[in-house]
Amino acid sequence: LFASTSAVGVALLATGIVLWLSGLLKHGDGEVEEFSPRSALLVGLSQAAALIPGISRSGMTITTGMAAGLSRYEAARFSFLLGVPAIAAAGVFEGYGVVAEGGIGLPALIGVAVAGLSGYAAIKFLLRILVNVGLRPFSYYCLAVGVAVLTFL
Repeated sequence: LFASTSAVGVALLATGIVLWLSGLLKHGDGEVEEFSPRSALLVGLSQAAALIPGISRSGMTITTGMAAGLSRYEAARFSFLLGVPAIAAAGVFEGYGVVAEGGIGLPALIGVAVAGLSGYAAIKFLLRILVNVGLRPFSYYCLAVGVAVLTFL
């Protein structure tokens, strides 16, 4: 899967279809604090699907959370919280390599700060879109890119 552009194209199409179908889900009003362990496990398992290149981790977890009764906002919030351990672990792993090669200079620290701030702003922006519009715009993007990958690569 990691060496096949066709597999990525198909996975992008699958992501697009799942995101499009999320628009058919009834709007839940559940909150993360009320989430059952079974539902949380299902969301966590849907996160594992993102091991396949082209599958959106956040798209799968948000859609699964919504299917389990969470509101769009709560499903997105839970999805982003699930991403924190993986992102933190990757940061520690990469940070260790940087330190081992000679340390972290001021440009790297500025880069980390800017990335953190822009990431926070992007999440706020995406949450606003998700609450007001849903995942359908992202489905169109995934479908278009999937078709492009299968056609041109």
